[in-house]
Amino acid sequence: MLHRTIIIGLLLVSMAAAQDPAPADTLIAFTMPDQFDAEHTATDLRGTTALVIWADRKGNDHRRRWVKTIARKLRRELAEGTVVLHQVAHVQGVPGFVKGRVLDSFREEADGPMLMDWEGVFDAAYTPTDDHLNVLVFDADGRLAHQAAATGLDQGVLDGILNAVRAAVADGPPGMPSSPVRATD
Repeated sequence: MLHRTIIIGLLLVSMAAAQDPAPADTLIAFTMPDQFDAEHTATDLRGTTALVIWADRKGNDHRRRWVKTIARKLRRELAEGTVVLHQVAHVQGVPGFVKGRVLDSFREEADGPMLMDWEGVFDAAYTPTDDHLNVLVFDADGRLAHQAAATGLDQGVLDGILNAVRAAVADGPPGMPSSPVRATD
């Protein structure tokens, strides 16, 4: 009887572990359309420091302010191409009959490409915080260097993101000049 209890316990633990995988620690392979149906892939982000700004419905309320602030702080790096920024909308639960309206709203407010994550691949891979804006920083080799979640603009979270970008840029690909990020821009 004790052996059965132990075996059942081990099976339950292994089933729970199989259902709740650890978050990915590297950039996952993906192909995803933006709001204008242009395709984007993980290879678009390789070889540079990449920021992925992920937002679900409530997190999207904070997206513009965060994107504007981060873009201002990283103006030079974005212009030089040492840092790229991609925005991802978590729209997995959107019913089919509403998808057109969702796309139209993102097209109208376009401040750049918005990758439309209809299948929830980023949500499944990185377990972002629901109802928050989430920022993922990847180094040039595609390793996850930093992950943060916030609602309103928070200086501590922003500094953490900028420090992670600073470190990733400094460790950039061989032959690429280092480009420090200034938190005081």
